[in-house]
Amino acid sequence: MELAILDTDILSEVLKRKDLQVLASARQYLIEHQRLVFSAMTLYEVVPRASVKSVRPAALGVYADCQHE
Repeated sequence: MELAILDTDILSEVLKRKDLQVLASARQYLIEHQRLVFSAMTLYEVVPRASVKSVRPAALGVYADCQHE
């Protein structure tokens, strides 16, 4: 898989953990690249809609890692 940045819709689906095809693709991407990458705007659009319980700390940790690159 090529390096990519997740758009709002895909990140939202990953966080929901319901679409098996999206999850399989995200897992494969993580195996190859060790992290998911998304923009600050995507995070802003997704997190306010998500309940605190549905956003795993690891998801926010990936964002924190990306800020320093």
